[in-house]
Amino acid sequence: TSLYQMDWWEVLVIVTALIYFCSSLILFLFPKLVHSKEYSTLPCTSLYQMDCKKRSLPSWRHISHRGGSGEELENTMAAFRHAVDSGTDMLELDVHLTKDGEIVVCHDDDLERVAGIDVSITSTNYDNLPRLKKSQELTFHQGHTTTVEHNDNVIPRLREVFEQFPDFPMNIDLKNGSDELIEKVNEMVCEFERESFTVWGSVHNSVCKKMYAMNPRIPLFFSLARVVMVYLILITGLLPFWPLRESCFEFCLPSLMIERIGVRSRVPLIARCLLLCFDTFLLHRLVCFHLQRRGLKVYVFVLNEEEDYDYAMRLGVDGIMTDYPTALKQYYGANRDSDPALRLLSNGQN
Repeated sequence: TSLYQMDWWEVLVIVTALIYFCSSLILFLFPKLVHSKEYSTLPCTSLYQMDCKKRSLPSWRHISHRGGSGEELENTMAAFRHAVDSGTDMLELDVHLTKDGEIVVCHDDDLERVAGIDVSITSTNYDNLPRLKKSQELTFHQGHTTTVEHNDNVIPRLREVFEQFPDFPMNIDLKNGSDELIEKVNEMVCEFERESFTVWGSVHNSVCKKMYAMNPRIPLFFSLARVVMVYLILITGLLPFWPLRESCFEFCLPSLMIERIGVRSRVPLIARCLLLCFDTFLLHRLVCFHLQRRGLKVYVFVLNEEEDYDYAMRLGVDGIMTDYPTALKQYYGANRDSDPALRLLSNGQN
């Protein structure tokens, strides 16, 4: 029996596939060979991070979600002060535009959840906005409530936050895609000379496009559609070739998220299995490695349990976003013996 003789086109297909596979693998491991874009480097704010940088060790950024809504009322000056005093490295906050053009810090446009009054920020002047409720349920920690006794429950202006923390890194999520909001936030960031240490973005890709077009110097985080795009081009091997305009890859753990927000029972089994596969594949340590080698920062949100912190650390992310800044700080300290970089955190506290 004679050996099978391949046609020329079969040889061409095999050779092309091998070249594609090898080049994709090489660029996955060494993306700087083709991607020369310089991404903004956020400054180190804690003693821990400064020590890590000096000693060329990895460090993990501590990010307070909505200022740390598990320990203070979300997106308030009290929350931001508490998070900074607790040793956080970055404040995450959300902004809207009032009827009279004020940029305010609040997650919801409809204030029913946070203030108990059915009014919207966009249709109300700033002076007429209600105070926040002193007891609020957490979005990403089902069954947990934050309650305060003090009267620092006013919805703050973004300007007031910038004035209070002029040199502190912030992650700003624009909840409204209006051109006026984008323009005003950009103007304020530039006014306070914060372009190098302020990250901005939106869940909507169309909004992110407008933000990047207006000011590409401000670090941008991925929209939801762009996160999904990374997943799709990853499985095709195209990710190493694909240009990325963003500086921060911020993602959640889908299968874990449905547990924490209490909707697991409403999600079909097959969907939960797909989400678990999504986590396992997308969040592989090598994916984080590739994006980091390209100069991007990789942050995971919103984690509030120690087991979740453990999983994120194993992935090799650059930072964890949490509702509990004190708890995350304590976690970094308690786990210092497992990693030389985390050991520096405790040394800096003593």
